[in-house]
Amino acid sequence: RAGKQMSHLSSNGISEIVGEAVAERLGWQVALRGFDVEVVINLNDEMLLVALPLLERGSARQANFALPGLSQPVAWAMARSADLADGELVV
Repeated sequence: RAGKQMSHLSSNGISEIVGEAVAERLGWQVALRGFDVEVVINLNDEMLLVALPLLERGSARQANFALPGLSQPVAWAMARSADLADGELVV
């Protein structure tokens, strides 16, 4: 979170709001540890970016994989350059 309008929000507050929305909308259980899907929120005065880093593993688990996957900045850049329209799904 960054910017004049968004800097007052706490990471925990954003996590709580996003977790509630995911649980309500998708019926998923929210787990802050031992999770199956990571949701990364980048928020500033100009945009909200919600990322689901599917290929990168947390640093504690990297040793278990020969190919750890894309880093978050690379995955973000690839997704940004895909020019997706609202509602499109990337698998």
